[in-house]
Amino acid sequence: MGSRLPPLRTGNWELRLLRPLACDAPQCPLRPCHAAKQNQSGIACGRRQFRNDIRIAVSARTNPFATCHLETIPFRFPAGMGWDTLLKRLEELNWCASLVGGNGVGKTTLIEQIIPHLEARGFQPVLFRLQTESGMKEKDRLAEKLREVKKPGFILLDGAEQLSTRQWLSIRGAASEAAGFIVTVHRTSRLPVALELETSPRLIKGLVESLTGGALPDGEAEALFHRHRANLRDCLRELYDRWEG
Repeated sequence: MGSRLPPLRTGNWELRLLRPLACDAPQCPLRPCHAAKQNQSGIACGRRQFRNDIRIAVSARTNPFATCHLETIPFRFPAGMGWDTLLKRLEELNWCASLVGGNGVGKTTLIEQIIPHLEARGFQPVLFRLQTESGMKEKDRLAEKLREVKKPGFILLDGAEQLSTRQWLSIRGAASEAAGFIVTVHRTSRLPVALELETSPRLIKGLVESLTGGALPDGEAEALFHRHRANLRDCLRELYDRWEG
């Protein structure tokens, strides 16, 4: 991401916390610490000493941008869309469709969160994942695994863009016994599109407010969006690092 950016320090995004230090003023119970005054940027008083430049390390569990917190955020649909709309569209496509979008736009989140909605309709969804580092043998063996999924089993395949045309044809045939087949891909191809995903500065702002209860400084969401070329995942990674300091 290039040179390290400063922490966010505006409004609710003040990441430098005040921590009380000892003070050697006569009536102060936090003695002693006036010696720190010159080199710790302390604010001395007769009651308490504070340091303004102490950054409190936040553990991964308490960092609001940690994965454990991101996973609790419901998928945010484009305006006019929702689970009912998406499921209706999938049914119209005979439960055989693609979810399309570039890197880091939320395809994996969507395909994971659709599972309980499919289960509520009597399907038994099984999620398979392909990643950039998936080897040729793993991709070739995938067809064998998919053949084991039969109705009411429902195949969800995340990362179908990793497949060559030959591998895709094998996978498509292997999925024919399943009750449904939904894939995520980077570009429109191979299967009808149920939903095309996009990100925006507005989406970043909304996620930040949900995760932190605060607002980004003016222009920060737009800067993040353009710096990471609309990759929401990379935007959130940067915010994680900046929160950690």
